[in-house]
Amino acid sequence: MTGEADGRRGWRTGPVVAVAAGAVLLAGGGGAYWASQAARGVPPPAGPRTAPVVRAADRVPEDAVARLAGALGVSGAVTADHGLWRVGTGSRLLVGRAAPGAWTYSRNGSGCPPQDARSAAGAGAADPVCFAPPDAGAPRSVRPVSAAVAERAAAPVLAALGLRGAEVDASGTAGGVRTVTADPVVAGLPTRGWRTQLRVGPDGSVVSGSGRLAELVRGAAYPVRAAPSSARGARLGLAEQLVGGRPELVPSWLLPGKPGEGYPAVDPAGSATPVPVVSYAADGRTLLLRFWGGICARYDGTVVARSAGAVRVRVTASVPDPRRVCALLAKSMTVAVTLDRPLGGRTVYDASDGRAVAAGDGRG
Repeated sequence: MTGEADGRRGWRTGPVVAVAAGAVLLAGGGGAYWASQAARGVPPPAGPRTAPVVRAADRVPEDAVARLAGALGVSGAVTADHGLWRVGTGSRLLVGRAAPGAWTYSRNGSGCPPQDARSAAGAGAADPVCFAPPDAGAPRSVRPVSAAVAERAAAPVLAALGLRGAEVDASGTAGGVRTVTADPVVAGLPTRGWRTQLRVGPDGSVVSGSGRLAELVRGAAYPVRAAPSSARGARLGLAEQLVGGRPELVPSWLLPGKPGEGYPAVDPAGSATPVPVVSYAADGRTLLLRFWGGICARYDGTVVARSAGAVRVRVTASVPDPRRVCALLAKSMTVAVTLDRPLGGRTVYDASDGRAVAAGDGRG
């Protein structure tokens, strides 16, 4: 995917979750939009017909690190160390050199490398595997500054990150520290999973923070699928998903709720058709999905989202040669997908329509 970087970031909303099940009542165009219409494949009123997949640029340039260091008040040269950019010794900024450019900052120097940067650095990296506590550098016995003061302290850093006008929230506190979060808006869409966090101490200065520094690059746009019919309040946005082993922002239906889960609202495969999943069988991290299919199509299974309580799977069919004469025979088939960990007590949902999938033996 290639394209232009999009720095437009802003739009405020409550915490959301991006899921396969769209809205029972979809908000759009100043009114209400019933899911029975969405089930027929009609997009929400005034909503976009297409949306882009957005990726992080492959490398983080040195000047971007220097700009962030300046906004944080970290002095010293930007130096390369294995897979990291480093600035400072007391107050310290660490940035992953490769996408997505995860960074951490600590005013008292106790911060550790971002998680993805540590893995890139390899065995020669000098830092231990650890993270600074959320209130590092601030005493616990004092009251935090007001939300307005915290937002003013965070503003120069957000500007250096290209996050002017981002979705900002400063309601969280822990001891004498107030946390400011900022979620970018990209291609006019809110995002989930690409958050910047800045912690402001009782003296009104930023004491620690974390986020991602790699430039966001717009990729190909895909037709938006209408949200299915098992949830309320769906909005189209961009949620972090792993694509080819690296995090990207994928068009997703965002719903009020606990953040951390995502479901694509587009089908990058283009011509692939969803196939209903009949049942599943779990064996360790392997999930065997059973469905009815034709003898001439190719079938692929994917895990499109996972959370503490649910796994969302999808089976799609594609026909390699549409001109081929094929008998209209259906047979019971299975396809295996691999989970991040054993299924345990999590519920399996078919991402194509939001149904809970019944457990079975995985055989026809």
